[in-house]
Amino acid sequence: DEIGEECVWIPPFQLKYSAHKLVALQYRIVGVDTFQELGVLTVNLKTLYLNNLLSRYGMAGYLYLAGENGEIIAQNKSETLPLKEITKEIDRAGENDVTHVIDGEKYIISYDTLPVTGWRMIGLIPIRELQNNIRNGQILMITSMLVGAVL
Repeated sequence: DEIGEECVWIPPFQLKYSAHKLVALQYRIVGVDTFQELGVLTVNLKTLYLNNLLSRYGMAGYLYLAGENGEIIAQNKSETLPLKEITKEIDRAGENDVTHVIDGEKYIISYDTLPVTGWRMIGLIPIRELQNNIRNGQILMITSMLVGAVL
């Protein structure tokens, strides 16, 4: 009621009786004929479910779903990078692609803000991995050209 929205996402929280963190979606239910509020539908999602979704992607790098104040909602790997420092770097640069050094390794950081929740999807890819992929592509292309020339 205070926010005045039809749909509200609630950042991660933990219930007393659960070992898992949850995020919640609350949706206002309104009667079709009277347009009066009938109640509120609350859907709780385990952050573990979101972690499993993200773990399908970003094999070479890290994927984070971060709340508005930088807290981690979901991530694709169990080890955690200094996300608060990374979000400060993103805010300072004001660009969608930023480079940042973490523990001596250089990363490309790309992000997008989800309009519905205000949360950020942040991807970190080691530059070394990108360079290896480019080298592999170059080797494949040169090999193909040599085989084509011999034939």
